[in-house]
Amino acid sequence: MKTFLATMGLMGLMTAGAYAGPLNCGRGEIGWREHNQQTRIAQGIDRGRLSPWQASKLENREAHVRQEVRVDRMVNGGRLTPGEFRQVNRQLNSISRNIKRDER
Repeated sequence: MKTFLATMGLMGLMTAGAYAGPLNCGRGEIGWREHNQQTRIAQGIDRGRLSPWQASKLENREAHVRQEVRVDRMVNGGRLTPGEFRQVNRQLNSISRNIKRDER
């Protein structure tokens, strides 16, 4: 029983570490854009314009960007450098274009 509980606890920690969470959702441009793109993906699924595979691929790319921002902020005292901000902005632009393309 102890082994089972320890295994479940470890799996929970691994899962929690993989989720980067929202990017300051509601505060700042990056958080707003991430929230907006999640809404667009959900609407695409609801309307039948995005397949589950397409939605999964887009959400995985967004998760990668969230993780990258999280690490960059940890390294820089909670802020992104101008270069990191530009890079994240380019990545979000690319994801946005892919959402629009995949919805066709």
